[in-house]
Amino acid sequence: MKNILLTMGLLLLMVSCSKESNKVVVVDRFSANQVSQIDLERRNAERILNWVGTYYGILPCASCPGIETTLELKPDQTFELKTIYQDTDKKPIIERGNFDWHKIGNQVTLKNNDDLQFKIEKDQVRFLKNDGKAVTGNIGKAYILKRKK
Repeated sequence: MKNILLTMGLLLLMVSCSKESNKVVVVDRFSANQVSQIDLERRNAERILNWVGTYYGILPCASCPGIETTLELKPDQTFELKTIYQDTDKKPIIERGNFDWHKIGNQVTLKNNDDLQFKIEKDQVRFLKNDGKAVTGNIGKAYILKRKK
C-alpha cells in the first residue's frame, strides 16, 4: 500500500512540475510516459480511423490498361495485397505481411518488397509515392482504393 501511495505521489509531482506544454502525460496502470504530440496523434489515428477492411481500385499502369488492386488491412496489423495487371496477368499476384504505422498517424507502410505506402482516409486508402507524398493533380484520384462494402 505504501508503494502505491508513493508511486501516485511521484506521478502527481512529475505532472505538476512539468514545464513542457507541448507534451502530454499519459498515465496507465503500469507506468507514466510522456508522449509527444505526434505520437499521441498517431495513436489516436490508429484508434479513431476505421481502417480495418478491404479496399479496391484500379491503379494507373504505364504498360497496361490498369492494375486491379485489392488491399486488405487486418486488425493484427497484417495485410494481403492482390494485384492483377490487366491484359497481361491471368492469376493475381498475392503478397502478405505486416504493416507499420507512420509517426504522423494516418499513413502505413506495407512491409513487402517495395515497402508500399498508403494514407488512410475515410472509407478509402490513397497510394503514396516513394517519398510518402500523394500524387497531385487530376491523376491523383486514380491512386485511391475505395472500401469494399
